[in-house]
Amino acid sequence: MVVSWSNLSPKGQVIVGVAAVCSSAAIAVWMWKRSKKSSHCSSSKEGRNQDSDEIKAKPQHLEKTKEELDNEVYKIIMFLCQRRLLENHRELFKLQLEDVEREREDNKEKIQSVEKLITESEREKATETTEELLREKQKLLSAQWKLERKKEDLEKLQLNTEKVLQCEEADGLLTRMTEKKQNLEKKEEGM
Repeated sequence: MVVSWSNLSPKGQVIVGVAAVCSSAAIAVWMWKRSKKSSHCSSSKEGRNQDSDEIKAKPQHLEKTKEELDNEVYKIIMFLCQRRLLENHRELFKLQLEDVEREREDNKEKIQSVEKLITESEREKATETTEELLREKQKLLSAQWKLERKKEDLEKLQLNTEKVLQCEEADGLLTRMTEKKQNLEKKEEGM
């Protein structure tokens, strides 16, 4: 079944976006690791043709540097993927909050309508109708309370997500990882 992007709800678009980012990151990491393995294999074939003295002279720390570089690149990719997931979650929380707010407003209108009907029913002294309306009002008030709680929870989630995304420590961590990667690349080029 093929669904058009425009037919998806905003929540569906966010979910599809999250899935696309994660799968893209996973594919990128897999392709990157695969290319590293293939370049390692081709370099080992070339090494067989060289003198055994040259192979023995090859410093082991070069391999260690390459491994460290691979690890840093992997960490950066995963960090960026996590950040993108948080951004998508923030957007999803925003959309859910808008939905809850609409539901609260609709529910509030229903409560007001039922209160008017209760007042009319009391004037007419229709006790059965009044009791039914009071039960209905109680259900609506309970639903309103649940929506309030859901709204508070979503606001907290949105705030916490925003704090993580705005965290200077996270930006500093990304900067440090990038600097370390660049230093390792320079170190590898110098060898």
